[in-house]
Amino acid sequence: MLNKKRLERIFKYNLIYANTRGKLMRYESAPPIAGSSNGDGWYYVFHSRHDSAARHLAFDNVCLPRKHPFWQNHTPPLDWGCRCELQMWSERQIKAKRIAVTQNIPQEGGTQAGGFERDNNKFLASFFKNKLATYAGNSKATSLLKGVLQNIASKKARFKSLIRLSQNGGSLRFGNLDSLPITLKSETLKANPANDLFDFFLAKEVLDNPLLMATHRDTRKLVGQKLGRWYELEIQGTELVSLEHFKEAPDLKEGFKLERLDFDKLAQRLQNEKPYPFTQRVLATIKSALSLLNLDEKQERHVLDSPNYKQGRSYYTKAPSIEEVREWIAQTAAIQGEKRIWDKKLIIEHPDFEGIVMPFGGIKEKTKTNFSKVHFSKRGIHIVPFLEGKHD
Repeated sequence: MLNKKRLERIFKYNLIYANTRGKLMRYESAPPIAGSSNGDGWYYVFHSRHDSAARHLAFDNVCLPRKHPFWQNHTPPLDWGCRCELQMWSERQIKAKRIAVTQNIPQEGGTQAGGFERDNNKFLASFFKNKLATYAGNSKATSLLKGVLQNIASKKARFKSLIRLSQNGGSLRFGNLDSLPITLKSETLKANPANDLFDFFLAKEVLDNPLLMATHRDTRKLVGQKLGRWYELEIQGTELVSLEHFKEAPDLKEGFKLERLDFDKLAQRLQNEKPYPFTQRVLATIKSALSLLNLDEKQERHVLDSPNYKQGRSYYTKAPSIEEVREWIAQTAAIQGEKRIWDKKLIIEHPDFEGIVMPFGGIKEKTKTNFSKVHFSKRGIHIVPFLEGKHD
């Protein structure tokens, strides 16, 4: 239906669009500043790119109050491919930066005649209407397009339900965990001021597919990553009571027992994602989640003096600690291989720690090695001595 180059372009712009709209949602949900001159205290400043492809230079540096009607039709992206951005500053900040509030608001943004519709909702409605008409005779294409429309409608409805909850109070059914309905109360939104409505919107996706789940009595901790942020959800009984976000995965709190560590989603390549960016993304995510990793029960099967050592398996003469394994992973530069999916294994090097590879395949005798293969599972990780390039 679309060639590879166009698909990559659409995918790249969709990422830009999602990031821009997500930032705007965070801006819009910021509470007013008490004592401000206009009752809100926040201002948007429009920024256009300054290059030959710029279409909205006329709006560059427009500074107006956040609630000004101008922003109803002039918040980026203004059309398909728009790379403009908004910044939000407080009344005190614009004075300190000597940013003047715009008095003469430009009426046109420079978009060429016959250009794209500035209202993104109208543009998308027209776009999908035309595509459905074009591919009316192609059942597979129309099914895919309708699926995209349903997904958009579902996400919009979900975000609107959070807006209503914040405005009207009460509670809503936030999602499901292990077939149990999870509720969210408006009091929880107010009790978590560091997270805006878009954070709670993303938290629902973490609830659907958590990377980690741990329990302590009737409390469960769920951890996952969305748009570069780590989120930790705390659920007591069947209610979401707390949400926190971090730049890196948070440590598992004392007293909590690891129930599930799920790398299946992480192992999937995105559409049109090339092998090298994919493996580097996986490795970067693993490194940011090091604090969540623990050695599982299989590790003792590869420690010679352990009562659980399995005779004939490659082994270590002393047990590695999780701190050592985390450090070795942190020093790993790349994931090897160019498979369609990641096999949930990682080769690490440890110059000052030795393992023994037992005879297997082309290996005729016991061989010392300073490499190991990390195996990831839902219960944790374990490492196995590995002779790079010769033995698996």
